[in-house]
Amino acid sequence: MKDNFKLLNNIEMDLDKYEDLNIDKDKLKKKMRTQIKTKNKFKKNISVAASICIVGIGLSSVGVLNKSLAYNVPILGSMLQMIQNSLNNNDNLLDSYTEVNKSFSKDGLTVKIDKVVYSKNQIFMELELKTDVPFEESKYAKTIVYDPRESFADSLELVGRDWEFSINNKKMQNYTFAYPRFHYIDEYTLKGNMLIDFKPFIDESNEYDIFKMEFNLEAVDYDRETHEYNHIEDINGPWSLEFPVKSNISKTKTIRPKVTQDGITVQKVVLTQTSLNLNLSSKENIGLYAEVKDDQGNILSGAGLGMSSGDTYDGDYYLNNIGQDMKYITVLAYKENLNGSSELVTEIKINLK
Repeated sequence: MKDNFKLLNNIEMDLDKYEDLNIDKDKLKKKMRTQIKTKNKFKKNISVAASICIVGIGLSSVGVLNKSLAYNVPILGSMLQMIQNSLNNNDNLLDSYTEVNKSFSKDGLTVKIDKVVYSKNQIFMELELKTDVPFEESKYAKTIVYDPRESFADSLELVGRDWEFSINNKKMQNYTFAYPRFHYIDEYTLKGNMLIDFKPFIDESNEYDIFKMEFNLEAVDYDRETHEYNHIEDINGPWSLEFPVKSNISKTKTIRPKVTQDGITVQKVVLTQTSLNLNLSSKENIGLYAEVKDDQGNILSGAGLGMSSGDTYDGDYYLNNIGQDMKYITVLAYKENLNGSSELVTEIKINLK
């Protein structure tokens, strides 16, 4: 296998050949080194196995795999914590999770899915890893890496590869996620969680949907002096889990306002218990993207997936609170100028009630 970690540690990104990206390329390069990874397929049939997507620039991004730890992205860490707290407090998500308790074992490693929270465009999982021998003595010891920062000294990241996700036998084509994070329960067992954001493609309500995930693993070393990851070997599975998840699509609200102002049209807003999806269009190719404010004037954080074709924009945002009940949102539509600067085009108020 090619040493992807060496490539990543010294990556140079040439974005000029992606002429459909109307963005500040220097800004993108900087952000790509700190964001979570995404799988995306472009209209031009450029298949990207793992890439970065940044909401707030307005883009479909290019094929770069970022090995930075998940908690380097505060948005992701806060949403994981919000979901976990909601479950622990028997709060709003109680009717949206499934006790799965299903596992798959191969070559001395068992991966178990304990609990799943599922919405139209997100899946949050509580997972468990268990080895037949003490984990640190197994061949999987190098598949988890420590976060070098002291504040996350006991937080571990599982280094997987060849991830595939599907719902009802339909493969996800546009998604973003971070490697699952774990901590030790005992010398054989680790507990953790994982959050996947994906573009909604489920348009009907089912009592349950069938979710499937499949992946392989990599053994790696982290050099604390150089702060670089070094590939050791591939560990082939695959580990494959398939299980039903309770669908809470009934808790999803879809609004098609088709409000036009200053040449910008809000086509659709999809509101779930944890996120908001926004579709915009422009009369001109302007490198369109958007920010969203709630009815308290607070900006919703980008959830990881934002795609622009110049005159259309499809972006996802995390809510500031689980089950946030908003009367309206304000959409701030921007265009990207040729010099890379951003310019506000219009502000559009959309009623959600």
